Amino acid sequence: MSTLVAAVGRFQMDALARATLEAAGADRDAGGWGVAYCYGNRLETIRSALPCAQDPDFGKVHELRTDMALVCVGGMTPASPRELKPYLRRETGHAWTFAHSGIVKHEDRLDTAGRITDSKNPSEKYFLYLLGKLEERAPVESLASAMAALGDEDSLSFCLMCAEMMLVGCWHGDAPESVEPLWSGEGGLAKYFSTKPLHSLPEVQWETMPNRTVLAITRTRRELP
Repeated sequence: MSTLVAAVGRFQMDALARATLEAAGADRDAGGWGVAYCYGNRLETIRSALPCAQDPDFGKVHELRTDMALVCVGGMTPASPRELKPYLRRETGHAWTFAHSGIVKHEDRLDTAGRITDSKNPSEKYFLYLLGKLEERAPVESLASAMAALGDEDSLSFCLMCAEMMLVGCWHGDAPESVEPLWSGEGGLAKYFSTKPLHSLPEVQWETMPNRTVLAITRTRRELP
């Protein structure tokens, strides 16, 4: 399992990176890491197969200035850089990036409509499945319907973003052992989503997202600090 953290609005990337490392715990010493962020009207990524605690390039994350970002730490043993999260794909005129915090049990149900994955990870296939189901005029409804169609999957929480919007889905089973909530928080002019509360951001108030919901946040470009 990897640690997934996303933020939209006016926030300090340095504080977000430090909070992510703290929440990641042992994940920061195991597997690779990646970050996707908006720069102007572009979606950029930095990814590495090295554990972030041992990778001097992770210092670049602290220096970024952005108003929308997705960070993934740990849980990756890629054979090539293209297999690192967040995954990246161009579709419908946009560059999209994606991270999934759980495990897909029934990979055979993921119809990618002919899209070819770069890895053998079912999470990437899940990404392509959602892209194929996404309707930009009704993003929340189309993705909620796509997840419901997968039946008894109990670990489908995700973050999907392009340079114009971020979509966040919380989807887990009802049995106590399958509950892996996604957390949401607000502080100042920013919204946050994470697999774990980021307690080192004291200004943010955290709560678990309602199960089986999808949120869409349209990006508002801000003057960056």
